[in-house]
Amino acid sequence: MHASCSSLQIPVGFAISVLGGCLLSPALQAADTRVPHGAVQQSAPPSKEAQAQYHILAGELAAGRHQPQVAAEEFLKALDFVSDASLASRATMLALSANNAELSLATARRWLKLEPTSLEAREVILRLALRAGLADDAFEQCVAIVNDHPG
Repeated sequence: MHASCSSLQIPVGFAISVLGGCLLSPALQAADTRVPHGAVQQSAPPSKEAQAQYHILAGELAAGRHQPQVAAEEFLKALDFVSDASLASRATMLALSANNAELSLATARRWLKLEPTSLEAREVILRLALRAGLADDAFEQCVAIVNDHPG
């Protein structure tokens, strides 16, 4: 008896014995990673880099779907795991485009923390502070702008 596949004919007994041999292979048996019944399998928690990558990917997907607030929130979450001023800047721009003053202020402050000499971050904080009536914050940014960027 033969199994046929187009013009190739393989004896059925041969095919069964090859597959059976593969199933009984010590390499495949060693690769069996099933957890015994009742046992708890513990995995290592994701690394900070992996968690940041997750939030960055989620943020990029949201930005691509024209959801700037969601994107800014995800980038802000990523900043809990990595220190990246350019990511904070992008989060700020997205929060501003979402017209979310509170989120914009939070992302701009994170940006300034990561890049203390950033004139752009200071300007965003200054404008948002003025709109929100936060005179002390606005004055602080004005003084810093004058002191850090003479001329």
